[in-house]
Amino acid sequence: MKAIYVPAFMREIKASGVPSEICGDEKIVMPYHLDMDTYEAERTGERPAAPSPSPLEALSFAADSALGASFRVEELFGAQDLLLRKLVRVCAIKNTLLEYLYNKPLIDPGAMLELLLAWREQLRPYYKKQVI
Repeated sequence: MKAIYVPAFMREIKASGVPSEICGDEKIVMPYHLDMDTYEAERTGERPAAPSPSPLEALSFAADSALGASFRVEELFGAQDLLLRKLVRVCAIKNTLLEYLYNKPLIDPGAMLELLLAWREQLRPYYKKQVI
């Protein structure tokens, strides 16, 4: 499974100076994936495997991928209303866990949409649209 955490991707490009292409089928690691892994470690009293685990190793990201609740890069470049609908659905599921299991702040779908739209603009020069 190919995955991208946009802040890390952009840091790598800036550090290396070498442009890179990304494909639409790459899945996006969301900020809440990292947060929820931290919350789960707090809840269970376990320490994370590393002080700052790789975003691509986030367990909640792997679970979302398996459940079909993850986002692909190509979705950022699709219809905004479809992206928002999916965000509302995914956030409702995540917010149930955040509220009742972790007692943490809820995710605002509107704020997540703004973040994804900002990421879309950052990724635009590197996005390679697949033609089937």
